[in-house]
Amino acid sequence: MTDSLRRSWQERLASDRSMRRISLAMRLSSVLLGVIICAFQGTLGQTWDLALLLAALSLIVESGWSRGLRSPLWTLVDFAGAGLLLGVEHPFTASYLPYLVAAAASAGVRHGLIIGLSGIATSAVTLFGAAFLTSDGLPSGALATVAEWLLMSVLAVVAGSWSRAWEVRFLRDEDRYQAAYNLLIRLREVTRRLPAGLDDITAATTVLDLVQRSVPFDRGAILRIDGDGPPQPLVVHGGETIPWYPDEESWVMRRMAEKDAAAQAMAWIGASGGRRAHRVFRSVLPIAIDRTRIGLVILQRSTPWSDDQLVDAQRIVDQSALMLDTAFVFGDIRSLATTEERHRLAREIHDGVAQELAGLAYVVDDASARADDPELRADLHRIRDELSRVVSELRLSIFELRSGVDPGTGLGASISTYVRQIGGRAGMTVHLVLEEDATRLPTDVEVEIMRIVQEAVTNARRHSRAKNLWVTLRTTPPNALVRIADDGVGITDRRSDSYGLDIMRERAQRVGGRLDVRQRVGGGTVVDLNVGDSSIQTGADRGNKASIKGK
Repeated sequence: MTDSLRRSWQERLASDRSMRRISLAMRLSSVLLGVIICAFQGTLGQTWDLALLLAALSLIVESGWSRGLRSPLWTLVDFAGAGLLLGVEHPFTASYLPYLVAAAASAGVRHGLIIGLSGIATSAVTLFGAAFLTSDGLPSGALATVAEWLLMSVLAVVAGSWSRAWEVRFLRDEDRYQAAYNLLIRLREVTRRLPAGLDDITAATTVLDLVQRSVPFDRGAILRIDGDGPPQPLVVHGGETIPWYPDEESWVMRRMAEKDAAAQAMAWIGASGGRRAHRVFRSVLPIAIDRTRIGLVILQRSTPWSDDQLVDAQRIVDQSALMLDTAFVFGDIRSLATTEERHRLAREIHDGVAQELAGLAYVVDDASARADDPELRADLHRIRDELSRVVSELRLSIFELRSGVDPGTGLGASISTYVRQIGGRAGMTVHLVLEEDATRLPTDVEVEIMRIVQEAVTNARRHSRAKNLWVTLRTTPPNALVRIADDGVGITDRRSDSYGLDIMRERAQRVGGRLDVRQRVGGGTVVDLNVGDSSIQTGADRGNKASIKGK
């Protein structure tokens, strides 16, 4: 059976009305078969009443099913009635035993294997019992016939239950797609009406502002907890970096975990370089959905909070938890959709345009080999070189589309892998400086930074004719500093159809960053990306360095 035929069959079985019609048709067909057999045997005059009773039982059973009598008990009553009618018939006739097969198949589809087998057992008990009570048991030879039809009924139950399993599987898949469709439609409608949208940065900033209005603090931050990973800073208030990073083994974190609510502790900071230490108070509040922690709110100020203030702050956080989690989920879905679309485009370019251009290059080679005119041959060689350049650009574009931030290694390792590949293919020497904090940036920020680095490196590779490329990355979550510099021809007049710089600025604004593009001293271009409030510091003594010579 092909998948299309099986799907069509399952669609018919999935319809309740269609199932009733099929079941009634099978039952009445079995009764009609018995009537035909009895007519050929000349016993129809003795068994017509049994035929009418079985037909009436079929109508009663299917009518009861349509009226809501769908419990397994109703199915057992059906089998008991059939066994009773067949057992009390005197003389016994086996012509109507196919009715048990039809009933068994219907029970298997509707209720599964266990109920179907129970029904067959019920019909066997009532049939043998009624025959024994009314006529001292079944006649000689009838026992084997009844056993054969009961065995066929068991096979019918197995087949019916198998079809039920396919039906459930088909309906489950359809329900998943329908549920996903309904959720996406509602998401679109709800998003348009939300005052803060579904951006996680905006949502987290809103939460901190609400807490600040009710419970003042000097510095604060919201950290996101994604799975089993460490908390990642999302937004910061009152400074360039988070005021302090919560240690799971610290007293305040253990206290928060015990209470499942806000906790605070005193700390001494600032004792360095001859400066005297001063006292601060720190508070941490859990952000949870259904007792699953999705983030933390950390606060700091010079005076302690009262218990009532911490209760008010926790209440605000609890009321905002759903908004934050919704923004997190929406961001994850958007990231997955974007990644899938990039991979789809890469596949289409590789399997479509790139292959066709490669085939066209072979055609040009063949034409060049057969050309007699030297000028024509030279023109064909130039066309062949241009096709090779375009194919190389397409392959690099495919690599860029497939490149992303590896969740297991982080932003720095992903940028390092990318620039190593691009530098090797473009013949540029890449100077890489990485300085990453122990904590990572939010996932969406890392992705946007990676895309900006790709666009800047691509511009340098295509237009600058540079021999050296300098890439610097510094992260102090939630701040990040990126510089891409080259020693090429520098900034030239911008084409009217060039949107690369606009796209980079849009990406920078999306993560709350600032993008600056300027001439490099000594020639070339410098692209600075500043996410947060810090300024870029460059120097050969900062970070881990690597120079990669392009082949």
